[in-house]
Amino acid sequence: MSKKLYVCKECGYVFPEELSHTIESHTRVFCERCGSPFTLGSLALKDDIIGAKKTKKSSKKEFKEKKSILESLIRKLNIVTWIPILILSIILVFIPEFIFIGIAGILISLYDLKFISSKIKKKKYDDIVLDAFCLGVLGCIIFGTGVLILIKGLLILVYVATDSTEEPLYMFGLKMKNSLNNFSAFGGVIIIILALNAITRVITQIPLGFLVVSISFATIALSIDLLFRKKIKRKQKFDILDAAGIIFIGIIGLFFAADSSTVLATLSSLLIVSGFILLK
Repeated sequence: MSKKLYVCKECGYVFPEELSHTIESHTRVFCERCGSPFTLGSLALKDDIIGAKKTKKSSKKEFKEKKSILESLIRKLNIVTWIPILILSIILVFIPEFIFIGIAGILISLYDLKFISSKIKKKKYDDIVLDAFCLGVLGCIIFGTGVLILIKGLLILVYVATDSTEEPLYMFGLKMKNSLNNFSAFGGVIIIILALNAITRVITQIPLGFLVVSISFATIALSIDLLFRKKIKRKQKFDILDAAGIIFIGIIGLFFAADSSTVLATLSSLLIVSGFILLK
C-alpha cells in the first residue's frame, strides 16, 4: 500500500489508504465528506502552473542580470572613451595639415565627456540612443580613435532596444528621433570641419564661389535644424509632411562637400535618417 496521504482540498478530508492506488492511477474519486472530485491530474496541472511561474521569474531574473552586465560595461567604457581621441587631437592641432581634424577631435571628445557621459551617469540612456554611435562613426575618421565611443554607442543601442521590448515599436522610434534631433546639428558642425580638412588637402586652390556656396548650404541646413529642434522634440505624432521636411533639410546638407568626399556625404545623411524614422 502507498504511504502517501491524499487530502481533499475543499474540506480537508483524508482519503483512506485503500483508495491510494486508485488515485495514483489518475482515476477520479469523490470525497466521502463533501462530494468534491479528486484526481492527481489536477495536482499535476497545478504543479505545471507553479513550474511555469517559476520559469517566468527565473527568465526575468536572467534578463535583469544580463542588463546589469551590459550597463556595467557601458559605465566602465564611459570612463575612458574620450581619452584616446582627445590626446591624439591635441597633438594634431599643432600639425598644420591636420589642424581641422584636431579641432574636430577635441570637440568630439568634449561632447562625449560633457553630454554623453553625464547622461550615462544619470542613467538616462533613452536620451542618447544614437548619440554615442553617431559620434563614434565620426570619431573613427580621426585615425580610428573614436572606436571606443562607437562600441559604447552600440552597447547603449542594444541596452535601450532590450529595455524597450515590451513597448510599441513606435516608442523606440521616438527615442531614436529625439537622440538624432539632439545630435544632428553638432554632427553637422563636425562634418563641416572634417570636410574643410578634406577640401584643403585635395584642392590646393579652392574657388571662392565653390566655398561660399558649399558653406551657405551647410549653414542653411544647420540653421533650419536648430530652428525646428524644440518643435520636433515636443512632437510625438508625425505625418508625411513632417518627415519630408526633415529629409529635405538633410538633402540640403548633402550639398556640402558631397562631390569631394563620399564618406563625408554618407555621414551628412545622418540628418536624413531622422526623417525616415518619422515615416515609420
